[in-house]
Formats: sequence, structure tokens, C-alpha cells
Amino acid sequence: MLSPLLGGPKISTVEPPAKPAAALADRVRYDKRVFARGTGRTPTSMLKLAIARAAQLEAEAEATLCNPLATSNDKVRITHAARIARRDLAEMIATRQREQSSAPLTLEEMLGAAPDP
Repeated sequence: MLSPLLGGPKISTVEPPAKPAAALADRVRYDKRVFARGTGRTPTSMLKLAIARAAQLEAEAEATLCNPLATSNDKVRITHAARIARRDLAEMIATRQREQSSAPLTLEEMLGAAPDP
């Protein structure tokens, strides 16, 4: 087989993986978009903060789980923190949706009378 320098077939090269910090930042941006879509509406500042925290912890947990040098204690702690952040975010979203779905009652509904046709 000829070498590429002598006119032989080109050897495909594999691109090196992106820097871990860049991959982590990409994952955080992706998670933020996914979590923000779950709110259904424009998030409040408190909800934005909860989304950012959950996205950051989720991305760090995924990176830690892929790291062969991380101890099992580190993996358990970061995944637990990410789970708590996701749970808190889900509770905030559910509370907000409950508050927005409870429409004020009309006077007839409060008095129990049927509205006139």
C-alpha cells in the first residue's frame, strides 16, 4: 500500500474532540432551551435562575459520569444535586401553571346560581 505522500489513498483523520469547557457550555445552553420550553411561557427571573442552575448541574453531572477519573462519591453527589435542581424546577413550573390556570370565579359561580341564557 502506498503512503499518502506517494499518491496512495488518503487516510481519514478524526477530528479531536472539542474542549471540555466548550462542550459543557454547549450542553448548558441546550439544557436551558429544553427547560425553558417546558415552562410554556416567558419565564420569570426566579424561573430563569432555576433553569440556569438545573442546566448547569445537569451538564456537570453528565460530564462527571463520563470522566473515568471521577470517584463514585463525586458521581453520586453531583447527580443528586442535579436531581434536586430538576425537582425544584418542576415544582416551580407546576406552581406557576396552577396559579395561571385558576381563573377568577364570576359572581354567579360564587353564589351558585346558574347564569341567565
